[in-house]
Amino acid sequence: MKNKISDALPGLRKKVDNIDSKIVSLLAERVETALEIEECKRGDGKPIYVKDIEEKRLRKVWDEAMNLGLNVDFANFVKSIFPLIIAHCRKSEEVQRQSAEKQ
Repeated sequence: MKNKISDALPGLRKKVDNIDSKIVSLLAERVETALEIEECKRGDGKPIYVKDIEEKRLRKVWDEAMNLGLNVDFANFVKSIFPLIIAHCRKSEEVQRQSAEKQ
């Protein structure tokens, strides 16, 4: 005979699957938006990388994590993954810019 906790596992695993799918979709949307930003920057002659903007973004995500009422460890975890996300978006912007400049 199963207990209530083990009965809940399939539903909880499905919930995690759905959350993971949303995360992947949001990351893809973030890259697409970064590419749109790159087009605007290129049109205005602005550089892709702006240190102050990225630093503000990192502070903002840390603040948002803290505002969820979770602990500092979670906020630091969130802050630790964002440089990877930002770096990938910046690399995508650089590839797009290089491609546009060749045309």
